[in-house]
Amino acid sequence: MFAVLCVFLGNLVSINVSGCRKMSNSALFAILRNSPLLSEIRMESTGIGIGSIPWLDLVIYHQLKSLHLAHNSYLRDEVIYLYSRINDEVLYAISNFCPQLQQLDLERCYGITEKGVRLLVEKCTHLREINLRYCCELSTNFVAWMIFSRPSLRKIMAPPHFRACDDDGKLLFRRCLVC
Repeated sequence: MFAVLCVFLGNLVSINVSGCRKMSNSALFAILRNSPLLSEIRMESTGIGIGSIPWLDLVIYHQLKSLHLAHNSYLRDEVIYLYSRINDEVLYAISNFCPQLQQLDLERCYGITEKGVRLLVEKCTHLREINLRYCCELSTNFVAWMIFSRPSLRKIMAPPHFRACDDDGKLLFRRCLVC
């Protein structure tokens, strides 16, 4: 039903379907396929992660600047073998399909590692804000690497266990807000 509605969303520039539990992978890709002007998608607390993710069928979405996927319960580790989830492979796809991305919310995406985030930070050259809260696979010094590697970063919501060293902290907080 949503795929039919998406045909009429050609001029859409922003969409917030957060809290819509019936929104799934197919809904996300229907939105992307039918909305060439779309720059922001908020899909927090939805059904994304149920079923397969057809990343290979995508084209590059240069216009997409902001993607919010936090609090999606089907993206947990317990269902890794039944459903797709946000992991390094998905970050690789996002970095390739959305190179102009400016904001990314990955809070509680437990399957991502430094390898995936590193690739995303390197390829998304306009990235200004990233939320990594509760992403437990990231080391404490990784935040400093991100700030020095991507000068466009202005705000990082740090993973757990992050503590800035006194010397590094002063320089870090001048360049980027870390919270």
